[in-house]
Amino acid sequence: PWVISLVCDGVIAGVGAVLNFVPQLVILFTCIAILETTGYMSRIAFVLDKVFRKFGLSGKSLIPFIVGAGCSVPGIMAARTVEDEAERKITIMCTPFIPCSAKLPIIIMFASCFFGNDNTGLVTVSLYFLAIFVILLSATLLNKFVFKSSKTSFIIELPEYKLPSIKYIARDVWEKIISFIKRAGTIILLCSIAIWFMLS
Repeated sequence: PWVISLVCDGVIAGVGAVLNFVPQLVILFTCIAILETTGYMSRIAFVLDKVFRKFGLSGKSLIPFIVGAGCSVPGIMAARTVEDEAERKITIMCTPFIPCSAKLPIIIMFASCFFGNDNTGLVTVSLYFLAIFVILLSATLLNKFVFKSSKTSFIIELPEYKLPSIKYIARDVWEKIISFIKRAGTIILLCSIAIWFMLS
């Protein structure tokens, strides 16, 4: 019975928890790859760089935040594109505050429990805006009191507008999904087995 419970409640539950995120991550990474190949992502980062500068971040922090809306783990992994060490650490610390798909059911549950079913939608949207405020506030405080570094210049090449390459998008999404399964999936599986041992 223990072996059966280990396989069903430990291993299979851990694998299922990892694979549960794959479909939504495929959609998210596909949308991001389309924005990158068409040239829109660079322009969005360039436009928002002036806004992010006021909070100790750069335009390159936008990509981890967007990826973090799907799942915080690949969002944190995407922060390696930020060259400045202080900005990269601030981005990594602020990314988990973004309400991802795993946090949404929890937000809806608390909103319905404390504010009633009639106000669930309004409270959920309000918490999303509150999360953005917390991210900006945390980035400002971390930049002023923890990571005191000189401002780095934001240099980015603005590519020409072009049609997206299906081959590039498929390869990019595949590599990111495999990377997520290898890095995050291993940790989630081990944690699932460890929780099974403690519960047993």
